[in-house]
Amino acid sequence: MYEFPCPHCSAKLRLRDRSLRGRTVDCPDCHAPVRIEESPDGLQGVPATRAATAPVEQPVTLAGSALAAPIDQRRTIRIIWGACGLLLVTLLLWTTWPASKAELDTSPPVQPAPIAEGPAAPPAPESPPPVAADPLPVQRFKGISEQLARHVQQHAAWPNGQSPTGLSWLGTLEQTNPAAPGYRADQPWNDVANDPFVRRKLVEYQLPDVPQLVGEDGYPAGHFAGVTGIGPDAAELPASHPRAGIFGTNRTTRPEDVTDGRANTMLVVGVNKQLGSWAAPGAATLRSFTAEPYINGPDGIGTGQADSMYVLMADGSVRLLSADTDPVIIRRMAAMADGLPLDMQVTGDPGMMPNPAGPKPAPAGPMDRPIMVEIAPEPPPFNVQRSLQQKIVRFEQTRPLPLRKLLFQWAELAAIPVDISRVPAATLDQEFEFLLEDITLRELLDQLTSAAKLTAETSDEFGVRLIPVE
Repeated sequence: MYEFPCPHCSAKLRLRDRSLRGRTVDCPDCHAPVRIEESPDGLQGVPATRAATAPVEQPVTLAGSALAAPIDQRRTIRIIWGACGLLLVTLLLWTTWPASKAELDTSPPVQPAPIAEGPAAPPAPESPPPVAADPLPVQRFKGISEQLARHVQQHAAWPNGQSPTGLSWLGTLEQTNPAAPGYRADQPWNDVANDPFVRRKLVEYQLPDVPQLVGEDGYPAGHFAGVTGIGPDAAELPASHPRAGIFGTNRTTRPEDVTDGRANTMLVVGVNKQLGSWAAPGAATLRSFTAEPYINGPDGIGTGQADSMYVLMADGSVRLLSADTDPVIIRRMAAMADGLPLDMQVTGDPGMMPNPAGPKPAPAGPMDRPIMVEIAPEPPPFNVQRSLQQKIVRFEQTRPLPLRKLLFQWAELAAIPVDISRVPAATLDQEFEFLLEDITLRELLDQLTSAAKLTAETSDEFGVRLIPVE
């Protein structure tokens, strides 16, 4: 850096190098011409004059690369260059910024809808709202209703409570299932030969809100029962009786027998007590209304709800009955031909109706002689010895049970009655547990009676009678 005073105004002049040596420049302060010359110390400025006829030498501006400008002027130059750089960056960003969503949308423009000629087109129909699924108990009732409807369509009647082969009405329906194992009709339903058929757990015959899944007979339980009517003898009443329901032990009921209307008559109820196999005839799959309260009461009728129950009507509909339903209405719904509507303003109770009077036989005339016909003796009701010889692969009762229930299980297995009227209640309440394999029903009975100090009498007339050992 070379520094020397202006010969005209003494202002300090600064040069970065010797490139202006021998040339004339203007002083930045006084604008007088100064010639740059060599000096012993480096460079110096001497006054210079311009001839009128001499070519005017282009003055060198102080912003050039050789002459250092004053500090304020350099700051101004920096600001100008910074502004130019900022403008350049802004321009680059604007030209390279991604296009907006609207600019990137290459889908074709939406064409205006054509104007329909003639009368205005009707609006498109609204889609129907989704239908809520039925509760699971209702689905189970409807599944049974469909099976019963097919049976009625094929046989023109509902199934008997006990089929000729010894099965319940549910077992009769299950026989039509092509996926079910074969059923040995020549053997009792609870014979070991029929175990593949009857020892299956069928969820379609169980209710989700009834926790007991095994019956008191040790078989997979069923939670549905056909309605036999009103009173403990309802299952044995004729179809014309005002207390009779649709189901009966050996009663065949046709749709035309339901004179009260199928929409007003119960067909199937749920059961939650006194459970047994879905294949077993009798109380396991047939129920009548005998004692109030009818819902979750002593009859063991209910579907698991605390204050209501579902019922299947004869027309295939499923109703939810509240526990507050008048018992008279429930009795009217249980009877199929009492002639009473489901209206409490109409008096009448099928539970109080007398038995219908049948036609009286004509009196025998004096000249009529009775015809004597020799009648063959009826076979005994039971074949005890045959039942006692049945084999059991395994009898397991690891949880202590009262002798009363164990004898009930044995009677169900043997399909013969057991008379316990002479056994003290204290003995029947004793609890036992057993684990026996590959035994006959006779051997199982001996195990039960010896543990309770009882002896068994057998007969084809009465079955089995238990007597305390003296």
